[in-house]
Amino acid sequence: MDLGPANADMTTLLIDLHKYGHNVTDYMDRFERSYAWLRAGHWLHRLTLPPSPSNVKIRESQHRSAISALQLLGVIQK
Repeated sequence: MDLGPANADMTTLLIDLHKYGHNVTDYMDRFERSYAWLRAGHWLHRLTLPPSPSNVKIRESQHRSAISALQLLGVIQK
């Protein structure tokens, strides 16, 4: 029994690697598009909520993650 979608962890890793400037082209066959959409939507939703003083950096990271996911999905250009 799986606990999450196939390649969910790999998709998150690819988004993080891309976010920090790494070329992930060779691994996109393991990129789960539907999961990337789910993550991007979650991160974008979080941006609509006001940050507490203790999590401003987290909001910035979520913003960069959403952009990275959307770039890998081909929705926005780098």
